[in-house]
Amino acid sequence: LETMLTAQEQGGTLQATIQALTAEVEALILVRRRSLLVDSSPPMVSSRYVSQFSSELWDAVGEGLTMIAWPDSRFFAQQGWIVVLQGVLVVVVMLVVSRHRTVLNDSERWRFLATRPLSAGVFFGTIATIFVYEYEGAPETVSLVNTMIAGLAFVRLSGGLLDTSWKRQGVAGVMLVLIVTRLLYVVSLPLPLFRLYILVAALLGLIFCVRWAKASRRDQDAGLYPWALRGGALVFAVIILAELWGKEALTAYLFVSLIDSLATVLVVLLFMFLIRGGLEWLIRISPLRQAAVLHHEETETLIRQLARFMNLLIWGLVVLPA
Repeated sequence: LETMLTAQEQGGTLQATIQALTAEVEALILVRRRSLLVDSSPPMVSSRYVSQFSSELWDAVGEGLTMIAWPDSRFFAQQGWIVVLQGVLVVVVMLVVSRHRTVLNDSERWRFLATRPLSAGVFFGTIATIFVYEYEGAPETVSLVNTMIAGLAFVRLSGGLLDTSWKRQGVAGVMLVLIVTRLLYVVSLPLPLFRLYILVAALLGLIFCVRWAKASRRDQDAGLYPWALRGGALVFAVIILAELWGKEALTAYLFVSLIDSLATVLVVLLFMFLIRGGLEWLIRISPLRQAAVLHHEETETLIRQLARFMNLLIWGLVVLPA
């Protein structure tokens, strides 16, 4: 028995080493396939870039589709509990929102949850478990599916919260580009095609940022919106020029970082909005309000101070470090 246990222990160590080496080899294969026929990143207006669109490039696209790492039975055996947890959280949040619609409707900042309980359950249930998937090393396809689910649910939720069409279009655009970008990474799109995608996406981003900045100024929104949109247009212009020039690594970094950052900030802003609603409920509506002797001005001041403190914690301890 002791000899058998020793052999099993050695076999487990060897199996772990084999799995680690296999992951490294697969990562190297993906990098090699994405950079097929590209020893450098020539300018996109040159003949060297056009010559990369050969039959081998399209064969690499098909090969990337066939080599997508789908979750297998081992994944569900080892990490199926995360899927179950996610489903339970979705159902719990949806039921809680449905049963407390009256309370939510009394709050100006929580009312949009009552109109879309299913989207609320899907979004918060997915967000609560998405980092658990990453910690457990789930396949990229699982991360992509969760991104799609959370992104679409976020678009639905924000649609009932935003009051202008250009803001709803902006949120939907960010989530759509985030999903498409991660999809292209999963299929290991070859570098020449990925560069073309970044160029087209940045060009559309530039056009829409300019258009939305004009709409924001026309609607007399806060000064932050027009300046932020102009800044976004400037970043997209830099990405376009750098991509045409052949600075592939720089443009990929700028583009992907910009989209990830925008999506993260949008989600954080939603949570900050909900926290502000929770503070207002605690101070104005909840039984605590009856125990506190505060004038209206004092109540507003207290809410602003508490909200400012919570925002400082979120940005200082979560967003900026991330």
